[in-house]
Amino acid sequence: MKFLLVVGLLLASCTPAGSFNRQYGKALCERLESCAPGAMDLLFDDENTCQMAAKNKMSDIRKDKDCTFQPRAAEECLETLQYARCQQVLDEDGIQSCERVYRCDGEPEDGSDEDTGQ
Repeated sequence: MKFLLVVGLLLASCTPAGSFNRQYGKALCERLESCAPGAMDLLFDDENTCQMAAKNKMSDIRKDKDCTFQPRAAEECLETLQYARCQQVLDEDGIQSCERVYRCDGEPEDGSDEDTGQ
């Protein structure tokens, strides 16, 4: 219930990048734990380590001067994480709106890979 309240409050306002990175880590790891009990200990030792890894992944992208934060995608990501099917959360490709939170130069606007024809 506390998780739903936090996500709801975030969605009510424009989500700043630093806040998103923390909330993404928390939301993702809570979903991982609920979808695959025991996986957290196997992969990360504990939920805190998982949260830090997820947050740091996004923070590293944020630091790239060629990448820009997309607030609408961030809001969609947090909302989608809340309701995503476990298969979606556990899938290697992840949740598409989360993949679009930071758009970096050279990436197509829709977040898909460009076909170079080679």
